Amino acid sequence: MSTFSNNSRNQDIEEWLKYVFEDEHIPDFEQSEDLMNALRQLMLKHKESERDAKEIMKAEQKYTEIYKNKTDELNSILNAESLSLSSETLEAVEQIAVASKKLNLKEPTITNFLLAVNEAENKEMEAKEKEMLEDYHLATLSKKVTKIMKTNHLIRRDLAMLENTVEHQDAYKPKVLTNNSFLDTKIEEYKRRIKKFERDLSKRNYDSSLEHNQLIKKSEAIDKLEKEVQSLHLKLNSYQSLPPNKSLTLLKIQTTRNELAALEDEFQKLLESASGASIS
Repeated sequence: MSTFSNNSRNQDIEEWLKYVFEDEHIPDFEQSEDLMNALRQLMLKHKESERDAKEIMKAEQKYTEIYKNKTDELNSILNAESLSLSSETLEAVEQIAVASKKLNLKEPTITNFLLAVNEAENKEMEAKEKEMLEDYHLATLSKKVTKIMKTNHLIRRDLAMLENTVEHQDAYKPKVLTNNSFLDTKIEEYKRRIKKFERDLSKRNYDSSLEHNQLIKKSEAIDKLEKEVQSLHLKLNSYQSLPPNKSLTLLKIQTTRNELAALEDEFQKLLESASGASIS
């Protein structure tokens, strides 16, 4: 046991420790000022708790005596020869007694019973309200969680699709680059060949009038002239059956022959032009 200094201020702490440990050994400790102050605070709280406990015990003993007296009084009333309670009444009294016990009534009076019932109902309503509020928050949270899970699923799906697309693009990219390089090479080659053909045509005095579209136009003009020549031949054949007005007939025939000769001459020039283009 620690030896306390001869100080009346700490004497009460020493007595309290002896009371707490009873016959057991009190562990040695350093009697510093901070520790002694802490022990004193602990001692005061301990003594206060003991006083409260004693008061509660006294109250319990008092209520026990009150309950005993009430019980004896009720038993004397119930055992009286002039009083007879029905089974329903006895059952109701028993239920009230059980309820009073559960409600932890200090005094078995009607007022306390009604107050306790009202308090119990209020607590039950508060509990139900709290439960309903928790259910509401839980339902709201569940909806939010469900929405977040759906959104997460959609995001994961889109991410997987994007990753798949990127993989395909990465795999296809070398091929595209190769094709682009090949096409660029071909374009440059065609440009060089076109320039070479243009130089060759320039050396050979190429005439743009001999291009394909120009030849088509000339061919169409020849077809038109052939049709006109055929028409004039038909007219000429019809003039052979003219009446015997010789001077007019000869003049008309000569005019027609001149037109025919002019058309044939133009037709011949077109043929020569087309023939020269094909030979070149």
